[in-house]
Parts: sequence; C-alpha cells; structure tokens
Amino acid sequence: MVLAQTLYEGVKTHQGVQGVITYMRTDSLNVSKEAIEAAREQILSQYGKTYLPEKARFYANKSKGAQEAHEAIRPTILEFTPAIASAYLAPDELKLYALIYNRFLASQMNNARFESQTLIFESQSGKFKASGRKLLFDGFYKVYGDNDKDKLLPDLALKQEVNLSKLDANQHFTEPPSRYSEASLIKKLESLGIGRPSTYAPTISVLSARDYINIEKKQIVPTEVAFQVTELLEQHFPQIVDSSFTSTMEERLDLIAEDKEDWQAILWNFYEPFDAQVAKGKTDIQSQKVIVFTGEMCPECGKELVRRKGRFGEFIACSTYPTCKYTQNFKKNNHART
Repeated sequence: MVLAQTLYEGVKTHQGVQGVITYMRTDSLNVSKEAIEAAREQILSQYGKTYLPEKARFYANKSKGAQEAHEAIRPTILEFTPAIASAYLAPDELKLYALIYNRFLASQMNNARFESQTLIFESQSGKFKASGRKLLFDGFYKVYGDNDKDKLLPDLALKQEVNLSKLDANQHFTEPPSRYSEASLIKKLESLGIGRPSTYAPTISVLSARDYINIEKKQIVPTEVAFQVTELLEQHFPQIVDSSFTSTMEERLDLIAEDKEDWQAILWNFYEPFDAQVAKGKTDIQSQKVIVFTGEMCPECGKELVRRKGRFGEFIACSTYPTCKYTQNFKKNNHART
C-alpha cells in the first residue's frame, strides 16, 4: 500500500512528475470510457486486430458490499509502459506498476484459447496417462506473461513413438486443506463480505504484531494464544465472533452512509445486548493468568522464576514481580513444575 500510495501521489516519468495509477483503496471494477478507448487503441497498435475484442469489455463486481465510488485501479498514462517505467521507478515500484498496467491492458484483450487433452502412452509394462492442454491462441496472455506452461502438453501425433527418459513413482495420501496465505485469506474475507481494500493489510499486520499469527513459508500459522483468545470469545461472545455479524454490520454502515438507516437505532440495537454480555463476562470469565514455577532462579534477585501468560503469549518472569521486574522470552524446552 505504501508503494501504491507513491505511484498514486506522483513519481518521475518521461513526462515529468505525476501520478501514474488511479486511487488504490478501492475494490471497484468500473473503468471510464476514455480509459477503455485508450486501452483498445494501445492493444490495436501494439498487438494487432486479432487481440482486440469487437466490443469493449465491462466487468461486474461480485464482491459483497463493494465500494465503487472510485474507478478500478488502473494506469493513468498508457504511454508510460513498464519498459519505459523501468528507467524511472525503483525495482519494487516497477513490479507493482507492471502488475497494474499489464492486468488492465489484459482485461480488454481477447481470451486465450486452449484445447484440453488427455494423452495415453502404451507400452509393454502398461498404460500411462497425461492430462493437460494445448495452447491454440495466447490472447491476453500475450501481455499478462503467464500461459500456464506447467499444464501445456507438447505437440504429438497419433501412434507417435516417444522415449521414456524418467519415471518417478510417488505415493500420495489425503491431506488436510492447506493453511491460508495472506492472499487466500484476503480472498476469503472478500467472499464473506468482511473488510475493505484499505483494511486487509492492517488486519494482517495487527494479528502479526500481537503474536496471534506467524508467517511460515508464506503461510499463516496461528499461535497458541490465538486459539485461547478465540475459544474465550466464542464461548462468551458467540454472536460477535462470527463472520455474518461483521458482514451484516458492514452492510448496515453502508446503509447509514446512504442515509437509508437510522444510525442511533443500529448502534443501540448492538450496544444494549453487548453491554449485558460484557457485564456478565466480568463475573463469568475466569482469569487467564496462570503461574507455573520453572525451578530456575532469577539472575537479578535469586528468587524462583515463574512462567506466566500475557496478552502476547507465555513469558518467564520473577516470582516477586513487581518488586523485581526481570523477564525473558519463554522457550519450549524450558522444564517447569507447577
């Protein structure tokens, strides 16, 4: 978002300093007629008539509660191509700009065409099958630069002999669904109607900063404290810790913005039961503070160290706190006794 903000506010170009993308905090798919015509002219001159659809393409937003006050994210100067931009933008800025530029241009090009294929190879030892597809026309992949090469099969003729150069035997087991990545989590939030483009990155940042999640090999892994907090909230605030509550509230806030709902009535309908739940929780929710003696001594005062739970997970501290304020990070290989 910082890079996008820079591209939006203004960078050095071949025509001077100016903004090179439209407003980026939007999930709108609307594009002005002038921008579409400019894109069609660029496609015709650069790639030829075969890549240009007969009619301009328009897209409908499937995102629930999308905010469409702004245009879609697109380049503002089509003459400022990624090739030209490479001489003016920093590497990370160029990557983001090229993604936006190519995506916009590709959205106004003809589709790629593939032929689905299943090849059967026969030999004395048995039959082998390969499934994939053959590229007939690259279409928007011409600019997008990704034609799923790993799924493309070579051109082969019926009864053609092929040589077996390598054969790998792999055993596969049923595996659980993979963990969310940042991108797949955002896609899930969009499908549930939760959040806005400007809130996705801060949401993940807050979860990470508070040690509710760790990013391991681009996958989001929840920590133990995340499970504890979630379990506690689901037990005492089930109506709020629910995706439908958040998406419904987003819709109601949009209605308030459109002057179709009474904001005071909506707030009161939420606050009255919530206030009662908080009051009940003050007596029903047990303290999560657990003290476990480690059997080790404090290096500062000589008293025994204990393991405590805090908002950011477990840590080691002196048992005489707050008299002695010694603390250290908790390591799982520490031996402890209750």
